[in-house]
Amino acid sequence: MSEQDQVKVAFGRVEAWLSKHAPMSYQALGAPASEAEIAAAETGMNVAFPGELRALLGLHNGAEWCEVEGDEEGELNPAAFLPHGALYSLEQMRQAHTLYANPGPGIGDAALRTRVPWAGDDDGFYGLYVDTDGGQVGRFSNPPEFWPLPYETITGYLTAVADCLESGHGPFAEDSHKVPGLAAGCLLWERPGAAAPTSVEWVPVR
Repeated sequence: MSEQDQVKVAFGRVEAWLSKHAPMSYQALGAPASEAEIAAAETGMNVAFPGELRALLGLHNGAEWCEVEGDEEGELNPAAFLPHGALYSLEQMRQAHTLYANPGPGIGDAALRTRVPWAGDDDGFYGLYVDTDGGQVGRFSNPPEFWPLPYETITGYLTAVADCLESGHGPFAEDSHKVPGLAAGCLLWERPGAAAPTSVEWVPVR
């Protein structure tokens, strides 16, 4: 099976779980990105996306916030269904990449440009990157800091997410100790016993 097919299988498991258990997060998934849109983003960022990232974008061009019934305070972001944030659109990827790949005169490092953000917070200050040189997945923050993750690839990361969702067990990541839970039809990853993330009740999957 090609690496593109592998990432489709891994994300397909996540998507199937969302459709059954977290309808608001499933609804947040964007439409597929076209080959032309992907190529334009690569040109604008001066990088060549790994095959796994291209395949993921071909499924969904990120995920978007949508209004959640019962969330009167607007605290929930159904798009942030990954342990490290929301799935980025091409435009969000470009914006986050610009923050750390071109931080200012005399500061930029050409090596930073190979690390493409593909998930994270709304402002692009932290999240997940994939290195175009080898496909290594890791965490990023801005100012630029990077930590490789043990999942090695996008497929490895998404497979770990799917395994956690299907089993209901955590912790997920190397130091986050987060487990999956549901709030008003949204998937959120939280630390059991921590303060409630929103005024809407959050319930661990198991």
